[in-house]
Amino acid sequence: MKTIRALRRGLEVIDCLAASAEPLGLAELYRATGIDKSTLLRLLATLIEQGWACRGLGDGRYRLTATPVTLGPASAEVSWLSLVGPYLVELHDGLGWPSDLALVDEASLRIIETSRPLSRRIRHREVLGFRPGPLRSALGRAWLAGSEERRRQALLRRLASGPGEAAWLARDKDYLARLTQEFDALGYARRDPAERLMVSAEEPGYAAIALPIRRGGEVCACLSVVFVPGEAEEAQLAQGLRRVVTALETPATPGV
Repeated sequence: MKTIRALRRGLEVIDCLAASAEPLGLAELYRATGIDKSTLLRLLATLIEQGWACRGLGDGRYRLTATPVTLGPASAEVSWLSLVGPYLVELHDGLGWPSDLALVDEASLRIIETSRPLSRRIRHREVLGFRPGPLRSALGRAWLAGSEERRRQALLRRLASGPGEAAWLARDKDYLARLTQEFDALGYARRDPAERLMVSAEEPGYAAIALPIRRGGEVCACLSVVFVPGEAEEAQLAQGLRRVVTALETPATPGV
C-alpha cells in the first residue's frame, strides 16, 4: 500500500520537536531530519496553522503546542507563546515600540516572549528567560500592584526575608505606598528610572510601563511596553497596552 510522503515528513517533524528538551531552530530541524529547508518551512507553516506548533517571536524557534502521545495541552509557557505572538506584533506595529511578556513562575516573573527583535529603537534584545525585579521593574510592579491583597502580602514577606535591595525595599512602607498610589493614579505600573538592568552599554536608558494580566482573579502574567523617554506619548502607549491585555484576559485558547 502506498503511503503519503508529506504526512510522513510532517510526523517526522513532530517527533523531532517532541524528542527535544528545547525548542528548535530551522537549521537544527534540517540537521535532525534531513528534510530540505523549503519543505521544512511549509511543513512548519502547516503545523502552526493547524495548531500543532508555534514559533517564538523572541527567539524564532519552534515548539509543539500539543504532545503526540496524549494530544493534550502543552505547558502554560508554550500555550502563551502560541497565543501572544500576533498580539505583540500588532502592538509593536501600532505603537512603534516593543513589548515583553513575563509569566508568573512560582515566586517570580520570567520573560518568555518579546517583540524586541522587531525594533530598531531598543538595542538590548536578549531578554528571554530574564527575571525582572519585583519592586523596580515595570513588570514586577504591575505584578505586585495587580495581585490581590493576600498574595501581595505573601510576596512582600518573602522578599523581605531574602537578601539584597529587594529585601529592604519590601520593608519600606513609604516606598510601597508610593508604588500603590502611582499605580492607582495611572492605571498602570512604571519602571523605576534608576533601574539599569537589561540596558546595553550603548543605550542611555529607557522607560517601560506594564499591566498585569489576570485569569480567575489572579495575576498570571504581565505585559510591558519599552520605550525611550521623550520619544513616545505614554498615555497612547498605555491605551494600546490596555487593549491587548483585555484581549489576553479573555482568550479562546484552552489551557492558557
